[in-house]
This record gives sequence, structure tokens and C-alpha cells, in this order.
Amino acid sequence: MNRVAVVTCLLLSAPALGDATVPGAGGGARPSAAAESLEYTAEELHARLSAAPGEARRVSLYRITFRPGTAELVFPASEPTLREILRLARRMGFMIIAHTDERGSEKWNQRLSVARAKAVLGWLIARGADPKQIFAFGAGEDHPLVAGHNAAAWAKNARIDLSTAWP
Repeated sequence: MNRVAVVTCLLLSAPALGDATVPGAGGGARPSAAAESLEYTAEELHARLSAAPGEARRVSLYRITFRPGTAELVFPASEPTLREILRLARRMGFMIIAHTDERGSEKWNQRLSVARAKAVLGWLIARGADPKQIFAFGAGEDHPLVAGHNAAAWAKNARIDLSTAWP
């Protein structure tokens, strides 16, 4: 059995990281048929995450979706992006950072984000990713990309980030 490092993290501050954000379906929403195409290929992810030594980079992903209020991945909608992340995992290490929107208590959102990060990590490891190269963090609701208390803001804030910042 593989040991997996899962850490609850509140370290990330969006302005400190290089940000490549792509609009999409949101963390709990079901994507439309048009949204089922890839956000990024593994090569594009690698290029966006590759940085000069000491420089942290981040890519926000919106096409990894979960059933509302759970850490259950939605298939087949999430699979193309997950497969590209798996290809990336064969080339470089990174952190998976799950974020939630503001709905629910802070404690609930923290737990949910950890569970979602672990779900993505587990999917990758089950398909051959090296658990020593990938870490999962739950950031809860503390790092929204968009201010607001509406569906548009919730869709942007519930996301999965890949990051090269290490604790």
C-alpha cells in the first residue's frame, strides 16, 4: 500500500503565484458538452508550470468536477483533464490544491477540499503516478479568485489548482 502525503494547507496566496486561470464549469457543476474538451494538454501544463528556480507557478483547472457537496469525481466529464494530469505526473512533481466556494461552514469546506484533493491524488496514483512526486492540499474556501456571493463566483472559486510551490 502506498503512503500518500496529504496536508491541510492555508499557505497559498494567489498574488504570490504565477496564475494561468481558465474559465470553465465550476467545481461542483456538470459541464456542458462543449466543456468536455481539454483545458490543457500535458505539454501545455508542463510549460505553464515550468519556472525558473525559486519561482512558483500555478494553473487553475475547472474541468475536474465533483458531485455537489462530495469528493466523488464526475465521469466521464473529469477524465480527459485527469488523464492529462497523469501524463504530466510522469514528467514533473506538483501539488494538487483543492478549493471550495464559500457555501457551507469553513470547517466543512476545509474537510471537503482535503477530500477532493485526495480523490484526485488517489485517481492518479491508482493509474501509476509516483506518490513521492505529488502532494495533495485542501485550501478550503480561503483563497477565492473572484469576489461575490453568486453562482458565477462560486463556479470560479471551486477549483483544482496544480502548483509548483512546495511547503
